Amino acid sequence: MDYKSIKVLLERYFEGETTLAQEAELRAFYQQHTLMPEELARYAPLFRYAAEEQHRLPQKQLVRKQRNRWAIAASIVLLIGISTNYYYKSYLPQQQAQQALEEFKSGMSYLSQNLNKGRQSIQYINYFDVSKNKIFK
Repeated sequence: MDYKSIKVLLERYFEGETTLAQEAELRAFYQQHTLMPEELARYAPLFRYAAEEQHRLPQKQLVRKQRNRWAIAASIVLLIGISTNYYYKSYLPQQQAQQALEEFKSGMSYLSQNLNKGRQSIQYINYFDVSKNKIFK
């Protein structure tokens, strides 16, 4: 490839009018040639860097995929934690209310038993009252 066509490609490259194939051609030219005119050599680091980074790109994408997996796993754990917290905040008051109701029922049952004993005692007093009224009448 001659230097004139490279100059034309460089002008088109900096104007943003090159295709991907033409850009690959420029990168290949700068990878293969080390001796060139000064006006072309000043762009060599740019295209060599682009060629090197093109080879590193899959590794960077792999690192991003791993980060994405960790982010997804962390968000799942966070959602599980939040839902568990919500469940227990709504479930525990119901459970405590149920336990309080059971304690109240047992307390009322105990009170009822004692009141029934007292009512039986009052029946003896009523019998005594009736007998007293018969006698003292």
